[in-house]
Amino acid sequence: MLEKLLPKKIDNQYKGLAIAKLIFVAVAMISIGRSLAHIFLPDGGAQSVATIPLELYNGSASKVIVGMFAQWGLTQLMLGIMFVLVIWRYQSLIPLMWLVIFFEYVGRLLLGLYKPFETSGTAPGTIGNFIFPVLSIIMLILSLQDPK
Repeated sequence: MLEKLLPKKIDNQYKGLAIAKLIFVAVAMISIGRSLAHIFLPDGGAQSVATIPLELYNGSASKVIVGMFAQWGLTQLMLGIMFVLVIWRYQSLIPLMWLVIFFEYVGRLLLGLYKPFETSGTAPGTIGNFIFPVLSIIMLILSLQDPK
């Protein structure tokens, strides 16, 4: 099992169940889509997606929040590009990527509880923070299974 999670040889041979690879492709596309939204939406998605009431803050504070969302979008884009590279060229790393996704979303969930911010609704990311840790553990287990 450890050999599948941390392969000695990194190649394009995926050895897990197909469903874990298929859902990983979907997660990669979601990662790229959300990153582009944070980078290119005028409000960085802070209000239009995350429902942060930017109108309650002065102009400078709102600009900081929007800028932070855009920078976060860049980080998400880099992770999404890494996912695409794994799909295209290094599929033996798909189990490890599921572990990365697990830690990202558990971290987001815990940080959101530790340092919450005011919103006027429930953002899609908030819901994802509860779904993706469970999904990623299931997909990690399936990606480590022998398809035979």
